Amino acid sequence: METALAENRPDLIDESFVGYAHDKLVSQVEEQKKSGLATRYVDHGHQVSATFYSPEGSAVQLQDTAQLEIQLLDAGKVVSSQNVTRKYIAVVTVVEDSWKVRVLDGVQGF
Repeated sequence: METALAENRPDLIDESFVGYAHDKLVSQVEEQKKSGLATRYVDHGHQVSATFYSPEGSAVQLQDTAQLEIQLLDAGKVVSSQNVTRKYIAVVTVVEDSWKVRVLDGVQGF
């Protein structure tokens, strides 16, 4: 995901992302390509908690508070950098014996 966004290459969004999460990331990369810009995320840590675990173990909802540096790139050069705290909700499910991200959305708060 990070490389796909930094290099504007939707082909790098791997099979870990499916459905809504996959489509949203591909759309974000395509929009960046149109603008000629890219985004690099520098991970400075996460606080993740599981808020739902399905009884049969096939789905988990996670809440993540991420500390990130978000860099805006133009032709590979940083033109803007911002340290932020972002909150995300993710839904992952078991598909073909591996976990897949179905939803990954930024939210205002928990």
